[in-house]
Amino acid sequence: MKETSFFKPWELAPIQFLQFNHRRENDMRDTFVTHNCFDVYGEQISRKKILSQAMKEFVSHTDLLYRYV
Repeated sequence: MKETSFFKPWELAPIQFLQFNHRRENDMRDTFVTHNCFDVYGEQISRKKILSQAMKEFVSHTDLLYRYV
């Protein structure tokens, strides 16, 4: 059984955002807040996409935790 009720996607999202923006020099927090987000190919992406990707990664990691505990 997966327990994800404690998970707050907005806490993980900035980490995911930094991975998407490893080439950018400006302040990541300002960029994140203004939704001016770019993936590794320089294409603009939405904060919703970042959050959904962060959720997918979190769920897959917790799934592994519960499977092997």
